[in-house]
Amino acid sequence: MPICPEFILCGADPNEKKREKKVDWDNNPKSVDNSFSFDKHNFLARGGELYYLQLLQGLGRNEEKKAELEFLLKDLVGIQCKKISTLAEYVQNTWEEQYHMDKKSLSKQLNLAFIPDTGYKKCGEYCADELISYLLCELHPISRTDVLAKGVMFQIMRMMSYRIADYLDKDSPSWIVDMKGETSDTVKKIAAESFQKLESDFMTAINKKAREVGIKEDEIMKKVREARINSLDIFKSKGKELQCIIPANGIFERFSLSEDVIRFLVLSLIKPGKKMTLNMFLEKLYRHYGIVIGPEEYKKSLEQDAIETTLANSFTENVTAFGEFLKATGFLKELSDATSIVVNPYESIQKGV
Repeated sequence: MPICPEFILCGADPNEKKREKKVDWDNNPKSVDNSFSFDKHNFLARGGELYYLQLLQGLGRNEEKKAELEFLLKDLVGIQCKKISTLAEYVQNTWEEQYHMDKKSLSKQLNLAFIPDTGYKKCGEYCADELISYLLCELHPISRTDVLAKGVMFQIMRMMSYRIADYLDKDSPSWIVDMKGETSDTVKKIAAESFQKLESDFMTAINKKAREVGIKEDEIMKKVREARINSLDIFKSKGKELQCIIPANGIFERFSLSEDVIRFLVLSLIKPGKKMTLNMFLEKLYRHYGIVIGPEEYKKSLEQDAIETTLANSFTENVTAFGEFLKATGFLKELSDATSIVVNPYESIQKGV
């Protein structure tokens, strides 16, 4: 994640053979900057572009919310690390002046792709609200950016699973989260089965799309494998990197929540200085992400009035483990044996809009 505007870079393809032919440092130093391909999405893929588009879709015509988010993003990358920004700008301008380079010759216009009208709108709305709430918190700029990077990836994972459900004409997905992480536990087994179902939906969607676009039968296995590598495999690898898919290796893969992801969730779902009961927070997690931690959310995910007592008890213990995690990170206050409050302890930054 960038800490100043000068560090915001698009994907550049450093084709070694191509550069060996084109770059001539001794006779034409300008060639160093003119032999990159900026439209290959070499290392950024298109996740950032897709994230941006669903954010635009979620904002719609809400100009007030758009202005607030723009202000907060400019504060993040334009004010917090102003000295680094000034230094980077000086280096860039000195380079361009030394070799009489024209900014127009260094720039290239790229066109945005497009996204379906359905599938992303609801999570786009949630995404905008969550970003505003998080960016309002007065944190140390480096910590603020580090946690935001993980939060954005977590939002992209939600975006992918929402689109899969929409494409298959299913209800919004549920992520059953195991907060206990025990080797033998009811919640662990239910969470693992739920994760397997999500994997199956990914593959069903990929196969369905492969047939829709008319891929030949002799190529379909290869294309489906490539699509899986570029979607489901990335989903799982990034989830494990965030420690919100466990274990890192082995069977019984399932959702969990790491400290930094929980930090982002609290700060993005509760405004600075505000609080709510633990039950309200669990309900909001379910509404925004489909995250299932407690028995009430599990009932909703099954759309039935009652569940077995043993299952209810298991999810009650899951909530207890989640509460202990929140308490350890400083976000939970117990008012009594029956009432716990989740708080956002940070102050709001001074807004100029």
